[in-house]
Amino acid sequence: MSCSEKRKVPVGTVVGAYPASADPRQAALMTQAVTTTDRPAPGVLVFTAEPAFFPCINFGWMQGMFTAAPNIVRKVHYINLPIPSNVADGVEELNDMINDNPGKRIQYFAHSEGSQLAYAWNRKYGATSGADPRLLSFFLTGNPERKYGGSTRVPTKPQGYGTAIYGGPGLINDASRYRIMDFARQYDFFADYPSAVNPNDKAIENAYAGMNFHMNYFRIHPFSSENHYYTEGNVTYVWQRSPWTPLAMDQKPQDRELFDRKIRPWVEAGYNRPVQNMG
Repeated sequence: MSCSEKRKVPVGTVVGAYPASADPRQAALMTQAVTTTDRPAPGVLVFTAEPAFFPCINFGWMQGMFTAAPNIVRKVHYINLPIPSNVADGVEELNDMINDNPGKRIQYFAHSEGSQLAYAWNRKYGATSGADPRLLSFFLTGNPERKYGGSTRVPTKPQGYGTAIYGGPGLINDASRYRIMDFARQYDFFADYPSAVNPNDKAIENAYAGMNFHMNYFRIHPFSSENHYYTEGNVTYVWQRSPWTPLAMDQKPQDRELFDRKIRPWVEAGYNRPVQNMG
């Protein structure tokens, strides 16, 4: 299914992982889980925005599936440092780029601060923009503002990282006129922080170890059989199950499996996600 095709999903739909043996494209068609289930149609405009400090989006992020030719990639130029005025400038740049390309299929693709820039655009212009919701969509990774697990949205916020000093409080009413796929690696510190009230110490320790996960989506397949989906309106939240907890990754290779089996239930007790079978 191409990005231009739209699937209707009831509000609050929970969709588990694709069957392990299934082609993700076919599985997506079977579940009708998401509204953006494949790379953009050939030749689509892909607007990219970098995270804070670290250029990655145009260098093979998510296996380069969104930025590969023949897609036409254009970078949103903003100073990717965590300062509110930088995000505000990026919002205006993105808005100009959208308005300069009426009638064209546009896929916005960004990570971390770039994802917050997308949410900021939706807050400021989403309700009134003349961009056709059938032609503009967003694929975001590592978003600190995502409703479920975002480090700025969880009940017990991480010290020093729980305030959206250069972003905001998420989408207005957690909704958008435009299709958004909000993607997180399981245990990404900023996008899958422990979401239970007063999470246990092991879950928090594991979350901090997951900062490395946040900056490495290079080999992550956006439509893997390990994905879990939860859709509310036009926003689809995605979690990709990690084979190891970050704490297990710190162990010797021969010790990881046993260590992971031992601590994973403890870690998962610190989460309250709307999807199941992530342990």
